[in-house]
Amino acid sequence: MSDQTPIISHEPVNIVLTIENGKVIHARPVQNGEVTASLETFLWMAERAGYTITPPAGDKDNGPDSDTNS
Repeated sequence: MSDQTPIISHEPVNIVLTIENGKVIHARPVQNGEVTASLETFLWMAERAGYTITPPAGDKDNGPDSDTNS
């Protein structure tokens, strides 16, 4: 038996993995032109591009910095 690893060539593939308890439980390819980022990064990119981020009107705010005890 040969100890050589077979040579396989293909285009680069980007994937998003969901790992739970050290095991991959889901994988999906990243589509062409798709950006994977946190919401914070997305908002930063939008503001850098000149967009103004305005939260919806209303007195209820459940964001991470809201004071729910007031």
